[in-house]
Order: sequence, then structure tokens, then C-alpha cells
Amino acid sequence: MDRNGYFQLVIKTGGTYLKLYPAVGEGEPIKFEEIMNYLMRRRISGYPIPELNKAVKEGRETEVKLLLDTILPVQEEMYVIMSQDKMQATARFYPPSNNAQKMDKAEILRDISYQGIKYGLIENSIDEFVKNREYCKDYVIALGQNVVEGTDAEITYHFNLTPNARPKLNEDGSVDFHKLENINGVTEGMLLATLTKETQGTPGRDVCGAEIRPRTVTAKRLVAGKNTFLKNNDTELVSEVSGHVFFDMDGRVSVSNIYEIKGDVDTATGDIDYEGDVVIHGNVRTGFSIYATGDVEIDGVVEAANIVAGGKIIIKRGIQGMTKGTLKARGNILCRFIESAVVIAGGSIEADAIMHSKVSAREEIHVAGKKGLIVGGYVRAGRMIESMTIGSPMGSSTSLEVGSDPQLQEQIKKLEDESKRLTAEERKIRQVIEAMKVKKARGQLTPDRMNILQKAAVDYEAVRKRITAVEKELASCYEQTDETDGACIKARKTVYSGVKLMIGGEFTITSTEYQFCKFIKDWHEIKRVTL
Repeated sequence: MDRNGYFQLVIKTGGTYLKLYPAVGEGEPIKFEEIMNYLMRRRISGYPIPELNKAVKEGRETEVKLLLDTILPVQEEMYVIMSQDKMQATARFYPPSNNAQKMDKAEILRDISYQGIKYGLIENSIDEFVKNREYCKDYVIALGQNVVEGTDAEITYHFNLTPNARPKLNEDGSVDFHKLENINGVTEGMLLATLTKETQGTPGRDVCGAEIRPRTVTAKRLVAGKNTFLKNNDTELVSEVSGHVFFDMDGRVSVSNIYEIKGDVDTATGDIDYEGDVVIHGNVRTGFSIYATGDVEIDGVVEAANIVAGGKIIIKRGIQGMTKGTLKARGNILCRFIESAVVIAGGSIEADAIMHSKVSAREEIHVAGKKGLIVGGYVRAGRMIESMTIGSPMGSSTSLEVGSDPQLQEQIKKLEDESKRLTAEERKIRQVIEAMKVKKARGQLTPDRMNILQKAAVDYEAVRKRITAVEKELASCYEQTDETDGACIKARKTVYSGVKLMIGGEFTITSTEYQFCKFIKDWHEIKRVTL
């Protein structure tokens, strides 16, 4: 039978001794540190530590004289150890000195209660010790109830959330704008999304009786967008029509048919404002506009027109903006050429050529077709700009910038301008209020002036409220202005001299012509690396 080693105080006429009982079988040997802690609790000191330590190491049954004096009898002791999280309590028992009393079950239970243990008592452990006393052994006397964590609600979408809209790059270097798998097609009755509802957790309790609350779970719900409906207790979202699926401006899953025009957008059609995708098989003439919550695809040329898309914009020929044409998309923009236009993409931009335009993409700009030319204007992207040729030997003013979110920078500028305007307006209103208050104190305020004062007070509160909102939004924008790691500008063929390059707040102007290289930011300078 295995048994841990233990020790016992022996009180004799000639002094106080400690008797050591070695371990039996696979039992744990006596720990010298445990003896010292026990003697400290009994307020026994001045004993021969080297001699006692030597006897413990020898591991045989023996007695070591601790004191010349005799002490009062020492009763059996229970020492309780509680885990750090208070989910388990363990007791170790130590024998009484010779001729001293042992603890009975009732006394042990009272001592456990005194230690603050109120929950999860394991009486079988107490019974086991009382029946067959083993000392210097761990008895688990109480266990807490573990908390059962709940689960967050989860929405599973049954369609591609990131369809690939990049064109195929052919072996001859040309870009094929005809083969674009960019629409999430759905059929009537198709399951679009499934909601797994949240489950609440079950509280736990530690051995001291304190309740342990489970974490708060996140609830979600499916919301039916256009041409969709909910079923099975609002846990399944289904398409009502055949068409394509997309996230609308409010983040809802919607399905739309395609609005298709066989010819041009001109006086025969007027402006187009459509919730879904728009396909134009002709051109978009000067002065007309297209607004779509989904994608816009145009087979022909866009002139000095305005096109805004909640998804992607695909122009299979290009835009000749004549300094007035604009393209703005929340997603990617694919355009054969961009000339004298303003183009803004929430994703990436693909083109064969960008000439004398103001172009901005939140992610990347690729001008990697057969021509692959960026010349003139200002081209900006969050992560990368890639082109075959940048600038021109004629010295056209060309600027490229990467390393920050263009849309975020535009939003910051807009908010800063609004903040200045509101601050000036607040100052003017405050001056009016102060002047009116002076007249009121002198009794010179007419009823008409009183109405002006009351209106000014209302306007002042509204302006102050808006200033607070703008400052909060600005602070949020500033927190997001970290530079993009790995931002670069690539020239697959040539960068001409006189091109202004900006990366993460640093800039340089090329002083000579470079071939096959990329530019990166290294600490506080822009470096050129050969491709």
C-alpha cells in the first residue's frame, strides 16, 4: 500500500522531538519546506535546521530533537489550500503530538466552514480521511461549479462575399475586359443566409459561494433586403427573384434584376437612378448621370458624365472626361483608359492608361496593360500603384502617392473644414447672445429682440451639439490614419524625370530616368529598388 511520508511532534520529559515517517511504495517523500511551514504555524523556532534537513534527506524513520523544553500537546491539524480562482479547496492533515486529540468529522466540517468554504463540499473526502487517516496527503474537499459560456449568434452567407472583378491579363500584355466574373448570380428560392441564434450561458459558483457570471453573448438578426424574405422563425433569408445578390448601403442582403439599356444614355433616357446593377450597351453622353446601388457596366465611352456606383464600375472602352467627367465607386473600377477625369474607388482601379486625371483608390491601382501609361495629373492609392510607364519625356506634371487611405484623408479634410466653419458660427452666435444679455440687464430688450435672443440660444445649442459630433468623428478618423505597411510604387518599364512620388508622408522628385524599379519608404526616406 502506497503512503506519503509524514512527520509528528513527540513531547518527552527531556524535550520536544519531531518523528519522521518515510514514504511507503510510490508515496511522496517528506518535504522539508512543509515541515518548516508547519513548525512556523505552531510558533516553534530555534530548532537545529541542518540536522533536521539531513534527516529528511536520508528518508528513514527517525527522531530529531527540536527543543530542550517541552511544549503543550498539539492537536491534529487540517491545513486548507484554496486555488487562485477559488474553484477548488484542498486539505492536508497533520497528526497530533503523542497523547493529543484527533479531530472528529464535526470538528473538521466546522473548521472548513470557518475557512469560508460554503459551496461544493465533498463529504466523501472527509469520510475517507476519518476512516483511514493519511497525513501530508492532499484531499480535495470542495469543488466549484464551472460557468458554462454561451455562444454568439452567427450569420452564414451562402454566396461569394468577395467576387473577383479583375480582368484577365493576356500573354501579349493586353487586358481582356470582356471576361469578367463579377456578379453573384442567384435564382428564385435560393437560400442566401442562415442565422444561428445565440445561446445564453449558465452561471457558475466558486467554493466560497460567489456566483460567476458567463460572458455576455452577442445577438444578431437577419434583416430582409430588397427582393428577399425570411422564413423558419427568421433564421433563413431567401431570394424572391432570380438575379444577383449584393449588400446594399445599409448592409442588408438584397437581390436585384439588372437594369439594361440597349443604346446610349442621352436625351432619350434621361438620368438613371437605380437600386441594383445597370448595364449600358452604348455610351454615356456629356451632362448625364448614373446613380446605382450595385454595379455599373458600360460597353462604350463615357464623356463628361457623372457615374456613382455602390459596387463596381466597369467601362470597356474608357472615359474622356473633358475635365468634368467623374467616376465614383465603393468597389473596384475597371476602365480601358482614363483621360481628363476625376476617378475615385473604394477598392482598386484597373486601366490601360491614366492621362491628366485625378485618380484615387483606397487599395491599389494597376495600369499594367499593353500601353500601361500614367502621365499628368495626381494618382493616389492606399497600398500600391503599378504601371508600365510613369511620367513622360515632355515633363508633364505627374504626381503619385501611396501609403494612406485616400477616402479617409478626404473625410478628414471635409470634417476639418466643417469644424472651422462651425467654430466661427458658434463665435458669432455667442457674441449676439452676450450683446443681447447686456441689453436685457439694462432693461432695453424689446419683445422682438427677446425672440432673437431665444432663437440664438437654440441655434447655439444646435451648433455646439454638431461641433461635439464632428470632433468625435474627427478623433475616430485620426485613429485610423496609420500608414499602410508595404506601400510601394512600381514601374514595370520606365519612370521619367520630374515625377513627384509620395509614400507615407515623405516625397521625392525623380531627377533622372529609371528603368524596371519600385519605390518604397524606408524609415524617413524613399528608396528605389530594382525589380
